[in-house]
Amino acid sequence: CDIVKYIHKIYKDKNDIYLPQITISQIGDDIVIADNSGGIAEADEDRAFKVAASNPNVSGIGTFGMGMKAGAFFATDHWIVETKAIGEDYKKIFDINLDKIINKKNTDIGPKKTPSKDRPGTTITLKNAKPLHHAQVKKLKDTVGMMYRSLIKKNDINIDFYQEEIEVKDYDYNYRPSRNDVIKINNKIQGDDKKSRLD
Repeated sequence: CDIVKYIHKIYKDKNDIYLPQITISQIGDDIVIADNSGGIAEADEDRAFKVAASNPNVSGIGTFGMGMKAGAFFATDHWIVETKAIGEDYKKIFDINLDKIINKKNTDIGPKKTPSKDRPGTTITLKNAKPLHHAQVKKLKDTVGMMYRSLIKKNDINIDFYQEEIEVKDYDYNYRPSRNDVIKINNKIQGDDKKSRLD
């Protein structure tokens, strides 16, 4: 798309190779998601922070306008977005604090603007986020891998999740478990657990 071509040019001018990168990490009690994409342009701010405001580019990612908002509030009541958009010479900081919005009736989330010569990109910090246990981390890795499967397979994006690069596997979609496989699986389900799964 035009945005990717534009970012490629920015990096080419600096003798770098551009590869879209998403990094998800835990820093203290915060979860930080950062990318080196085109940022949130001023013209897109209202749509970006309004729930269910769909992306007019229906062929792209982010079609339904729910991902960032629903994902952030699932993990925390307070999150901060720092973004620098292509063609803008300043960074914008949005501070979304549910307690301030609901209890203090303060709906001003920003942005605060500061001059910046940084490359385009966005960082979302989920403040004091609910800790993820191992099973949740694995499930999220699998989900993110499936969401970006086609891009990962073509090496069009790199996603680093808790210091591990997400990879996708080729699956045999024609596989069907045999009767013996099903019996073995059922035999592993014991007592009440088996009953609860059958109810």
